[in-house]
Amino acid sequence: MKINKIITIVATLLLTCYSSNALVGFGVYGGTEISTSTNDTNVIINPADAALPAIGIIAGEISNPWAFGGHIYVEIPIIPLTIDLAGGITGSSYDVTYFVETEEITVDDMPFGTSNFLATLKYRFIDPPFVKPYLAAGIGSQFAMPIATDAQLYEGEAGEALLDMITGGEPDTKDIIKAIEDIAGDLSYESRMIYNVGVGTKVKMPLIPIALHVDYRFNFTGENDNLSYMPETFHTINGSLGLNF
Repeated sequence: MKINKIITIVATLLLTCYSSNALVGFGVYGGTEISTSTNDTNVIINPADAALPAIGIIAGEISNPWAFGGHIYVEIPIIPLTIDLAGGITGSSYDVTYFVETEEITVDDMPFGTSNFLATLKYRFIDPPFVKPYLAAGIGSQFAMPIATDAQLYEGEAGEALLDMITGGEPDTKDIIKAIEDIAGDLSYESRMIYNVGVGTKVKMPLIPIALHVDYRFNFTGENDNLSYMPETFHTINGSLGLNF
């Protein structure tokens, strides 16, 4: 009788541990990118209309964007590896200053964002039932929206209208932001490769199909001269909540 009880208890524990190790899951994540861009300087735009003065532009620092996105992952049976595919966005703001002859025009809180796509391999170096720490390495792409120092913003009819607005008197800050957003929406995003290594942990309680992930990543990037103002290395800290199956 005692042997049967022991077998029952052991079998129950094994099933519980097995059920806490789901093979497929997905979720949403949020966090922050710990980074600061450099000031993008020495940009001078000469309007096509010679009667208008040239303008110099300085884009201020872009600091610690917030991050949001989703991911899906597959845990490979037997081998303690997880394949994780993620996509998301980051957002922040910066100030831009226009120098027009002897005048200075500052526009605050210009929006900035990136979209990011990442494939990550996670190695669960130990595999206890509920808390599963892992090492991670990933590769992907980052696409950054144009900022106010992008010369393309001031080309074409829309760009000339923006230059007229800036050089033609005292423009309203909201009008400048709206004009730049409209023009930037028609431009191609610049992209660069992004690589990362890091650590994290997955927390999954038995019988409950919900998992929590917490990740730290050190990121380094490929070259793109048009994104030279963005940091080549930065850190990310994210938390994810999702379902397991």
